[in-house]
Amino acid sequence: MDKSHQRKLRLKGEPQRVLNIIKKDWRPQKVILFGSLCHDKILMSSNIDLFIVKESKKKIFR
Repeated sequence: MDKSHQRKLRLKGEPQRVLNIIKKDWRPQKVILFGSLCHDKILMSSNIDLFIVKESKKKIFR
């Protein structure tokens, strides 16, 4: 099995694992997966791209 295939197999299960942690710790309104992983075009350089939506009273920018 080549490295790119191994990486693809490893990354395929990661979004659910990461999502479970995010949901438990941050309680977001929405989590959106985007990028190569959601299109099943995983390369050696692929990562997990998430957009997390959560209402907060904290200022993001100063």
